Amino acid sequence: MTRSSTLKSRDRTRAAEPDECWVFGTAPADRPQLAVEVVWTSGRIDKLDIDRKLGVAEVWYWRRGRLQPYCLRGERYVPVTAGEVLPGLDLELLTRFLDQPTTSDAIRGYRQALQMGGVPD
Repeated sequence: MTRSSTLKSRDRTRAAEPDECWVFGTAPADRPQLAVEVVWTSGRIDKLDIDRKLGVAEVWYWRRGRLQPYCLRGERYVPVTAGEVLPGLDLELLTRFLDQPTTSDAIRGYRQALQMGGVPD
């Protein structure tokens, strides 16, 4: 797992630092499969273009209480309704817990919702 890290292109001409990023599995990887970007303002550089050039397979944008996944298709990212790096993960359910006061509250609430079949209390 990689949390926050600076990603650099092989020729070191590009770099980006996503808010969070992860590598899954046991095989060595030089690029994370998933990056998460939190958007606080409306004006921004096109981070998707930078992530594409760095070879990140999937990017999730958290903006205005909504999580939008984008998957790399050839030379561009396309918005998708569900992430592919973590198939079966219910992003709508997960989103319900992202604004909790603490990380522990979010984890506890999410686990409880999963145990109850996805219905938070």
